[in-house]
Amino acid sequence: MKITEIDKSKACAFTGHRIISEKDIIPLQDSLEAVVLELAVSGTEYFLCGGALGFDTMAAATVLRVRNAMKKIKLILFLPCRNQTANWKSIDKEIYEKIKELANSVYYISEDYTQECMFERNRALVDNASKLVCFVKRNFGGSSYTKKYAKEKGIEIIELST
Repeated sequence: MKITEIDKSKACAFTGHRIISEKDIIPLQDSLEAVVLELAVSGTEYFLCGGALGFDTMAAATVLRVRNAMKKIKLILFLPCRNQTANWKSIDKEIYEKIKELANSVYYISEDYTQECMFERNRALVDNASKLVCFVKRNFGGSSYTKKYAKEKGIEIIELST
């Protein structure tokens, strides 16, 4: 899925784990904020998020905070399906809906959940960006897959650690 409104050379995508340990949250948030600010100052305008719990939510919220000061940047959501939040807690659904409301654009990969929609979303994030900011601590799962895919595509990878 290629989106024509996005200038890939000025776009950055995010990928990371859904579950982040308590000890990692604050250092990761600080690193993420610094990277988003640095990217925005250096010309990145489009920040692409996948809408999952954990790192995706943290990244989207960070972009929205930075956007308050730097109006030119845009939050673009690539969501796997319309019923992504079906089994989420109420508070997580509320945060998700607020992020969707504040995003500049929202794209859905599929109307309903399919076995492939998550991987298609991950590929769409990479295919529309020139950089990938990631928080990946394991060599399996969706975030690891996305990082490997970005590497194959020659995308610049910015790894965050705690």
